[in-house]
Amino acid sequence: MYKIPEEIIREATANHPRLNIEIRQLMIELGVSVQMIGISQFGRDKSEAFSLSTAVGGTHSVPVHAQVYIPEINVDLAVLDPNFPHMVSNSPSWSNANFRDRAQAVIVHEFEEAMIHDRGVNHNEYPVTISNALLQIQSGNFEESVMGQLLVHDYGHYGAIRNAVQTKLRYVSATARRILEQYHERARTFS
Repeated sequence: MYKIPEEIIREATANHPRLNIEIRQLMIELGVSVQMIGISQFGRDKSEAFSLSTAVGGTHSVPVHAQVYIPEINVDLAVLDPNFPHMVSNSPSWSNANFRDRAQAVIVHEFEEAMIHDRGVNHNEYPVTISNALLQIQSGNFEESVMGQLLVHDYGHYGAIRNAVQTKLRYVSATARRILEQYHERARTFS
């Protein structure tokens, strides 16, 4: 299992206010609405565009059955690591990209994933299988709940990988686009 290097944690902690401002500004430049920046769900700190609490690249608010979905996103510690194994193995250009390009790629992915769930929940665009999976997360037994979570996650995640290469967000750098294209090509071999 991946463990973020200690020096990255120290750097991120010492520079959190600056990184938070940089990520927020980068999101705005790309065209992410201010309302989508930061995640308030489950008591999280909405002011955090850059989170110190995870190291997966970024995240988005999660859909919950029978609740309005509020699309929100953030970026996390993994964007500081050019050797982040998940991205290096799926998109080799990640390791040579600078912080800004890696952050842009994550922002685009998380934006597209949040918008898939927004359309699915708020506009009834989920396939029946995914709508049923959302219900199973809350009402099913443990195994059904876990399977429902996996289905909903994979639907959003792989959909975002597909959609990110044609994002409507603006000013995405050529390097960030290359990261997303490589991720898309690699993901196609698994879907």
